[in-house]
Amino acid sequence: MDILHPTAPALPRHEVSHGQAAIDDAEKTLHDFKKVFKEVEEEATNVYKAARDMLKEALDFCREGHMKHESESLRKAKQLNLAIEHSDKWDDLEALAETVKAKIEGPYKLVMASKENIIRAGTKESVFGSRSPDQKLAHKVYEYKLKLNFENAARDYHKICSYPDGLCAQVHLLKSKAMHQLNPNIDE
Repeated sequence: MDILHPTAPALPRHEVSHGQAAIDDAEKTLHDFKKVFKEVEEEATNVYKAARDMLKEALDFCREGHMKHESESLRKAKQLNLAIEHSDKWDDLEALAETVKAKIEGPYKLVMASKENIIRAGTKESVFGSRSPDQKLAHKVYEYKLKLNFENAARDYHKICSYPDGLCAQVHLLKSKAMHQLNPNIDE
């Protein structure tokens, strides 16, 4: 399908120009990434919320221990027991976060490859120094239609995977904070 002429009949695959093929690939890749992101975003949010709840539980436990006027050794023993109890849960949450991150990394790499492909299709200079109509089309579609979509895909990817603000990265940081709150002597 030609983007500038959507009602024109479709060309057979072997007659599609390099620029049009790059445009078609970019649109398909971005569409597929958007579908994957919607699924992954919900999973990542759920894992993050579970980690946040476990941190809250640890902080509340420590706060209550200080308010009960228990002996220092009894309070530390209770905190250590909770840290041991939470350890397996934290490991499960971190494994889930890594699984979620892996689900989105593959489609994002395809998006980046598609972006490079369409940029190359629109910027390659010919022998005489001017662009062909196919290259002009690829450049125009990238600049005025797809560039923002690629930026949105990057923003979505970083929402899940970036450090330290991504939802998956936050799980490890929340675990570290909770474990240090329960047992300040551990090194993670």
